[in-house]
Amino acid sequence: MEVTRGDVIRRGSEAVVHAGTWEDMKVVIKTRISKGYRHPSIDLQLRSERTRHEARMLRAARDHVWTPRIIDIDLKEHTIMMEMIEGPVVRDLVLEITDGNLDVRPDGGRDQISAIGRSIGAGLAKLHAGGLAHGDPTTSNMIYHDGEVWFIDLSLGSRGADIEEKAVDLRLLREAVESTHPGTTLFDDAIDGYLSTSPDGDAVVEHIERIDSRGRYRRRPAV
Repeated sequence: MEVTRGDVIRRGSEAVVHAGTWEDMKVVIKTRISKGYRHPSIDLQLRSERTRHEARMLRAARDHVWTPRIIDIDLKEHTIMMEMIEGPVVRDLVLEITDGNLDVRPDGGRDQISAIGRSIGAGLAKLHAGGLAHGDPTTSNMIYHDGEVWFIDLSLGSRGADIEEKAVDLRLLREAVESTHPGTTLFDDAIDGYLSTSPDGDAVVEHIERIDSRGRYRRRPAV
């Protein structure tokens, strides 16, 4: 399979993502990188297992939400080649709408953020209804394409998700929004989209409060 690699478009602690082309198609190639502190045999095993897991999650999620189509998997090279989804990363789009500030522009930006937030929430609800948890639903792991939110990087995701894992997904989204998009209604809009789509949305949202209360209890100082 002849693939031409281009520029690095994303680099993380576990993987690097290149733009590329394959048979005149724009693609992205995600490669899990070696960790020098791990024993070589363990490193190879972990990278293969995590590559396989992410590919399975992407394929499972595709039955429920917008995700890139997988074109090829190479477990020896620890790569996944996927179709390239044209569009901005949601994190960058929301920052652009708000000009990177806490206040949303008065020229309709609030409506755009509301639409994005509701799309995020509806997407997570569909993913959860399919028994899947994303595992890392930050706005850096979403792409906005043709008016829809596409989900990427499900490497921390899980199947057979219970109410705890679903609530953790929403809690992680809340933390990401509070950190990166403070002052916006993005998370509230996402919850609206979630509740209007999820058959057990009320129970999942209520469970967030239980997780929060456990955290407060653990942080309570001794007297």
